Amino acid sequence: MKNIWRITVPVAMVGGLLAAGAAPAVAATPAAYTVTIKATSPHYPTAVRGKVDGFALVVYKAGNGLNTGKISGQITGAVANDVVTLLAKPFGATSFAPIGTPIPLPAPLATQPYSFNVHPSVATKYEVQVSTGTTVDQTSASATVYVSAGGRATSFPIHCTNGHCTNKVRAHILVPTALAYRTESPKHTYLYLTLRRAPRFIPLSHASTASRARKVNPREFVVTLTFRFNSSNPHPLPFEFACVKDTEAKDGLGLPGHHGCGAPRISVRARYVG
Repeated sequence: MKNIWRITVPVAMVGGLLAAGAAPAVAATPAAYTVTIKATSPHYPTAVRGKVDGFALVVYKAGNGLNTGKISGQITGAVANDVVTLLAKPFGATSFAPIGTPIPLPAPLATQPYSFNVHPSVATKYEVQVSTGTTVDQTSASATVYVSAGGRATSFPIHCTNGHCTNKVRAHILVPTALAYRTESPKHTYLYLTLRRAPRFIPLSHASTASRARKVNPREFVVTLTFRFNSSNPHPLPFEFACVKDTEAKDGLGLPGHHGCGAPRISVRARYVG
């Protein structure tokens, strides 16, 4: 958060002298505008204080608030009738543009909070502006909400023959753009599996496989995951997980950097794998 500060203006001496015994008249100086901003994902299940591995993250087209991020902060120095406007710059855009409905600020207070709910389709940078009429008083720094691909999965019953078991999962993947389809649909899917109870880690399953993506429409594809394992238990309950490596810089989906997908094993305590 930026420090709260105010401008002071030195008193100018008219003609180089001040009248004896007379107090100089000093015009009141308006407070400097200060705007803080942060992005959070309050509904993401593994978020800690609204962050997933340090990022705000939502799920494309998901329900239960999973597609909703929050842009919030505080404003100092505002006056009555000032308004707060949210600006957005989605992945691939060249400039910020206003979105949503500006928020009018109430009577002046030392510090005034604001918040906007956002539903980005791809990674989106946000700024807020404080304005008096048509004059922009202050623009905040930017904060980003990232987006992971959405979809749904259908798991079929586990089938075992002579201790050799398979479990098929059909994953429907939803992506927001044609670019994301071209980038995401060919990706290699990494499958993880363990039969251990209360495991600390889940190893990469080299016996399990994923099919090539089958196109449903320009924004959806299907991948069939086949988990394979051996078990003497006629009703095994494996821990299963699948992921693809993020390429956020290419298509605006996932998180920046690498988050464990493809490693020989992943921790069951991982908040995000991509």
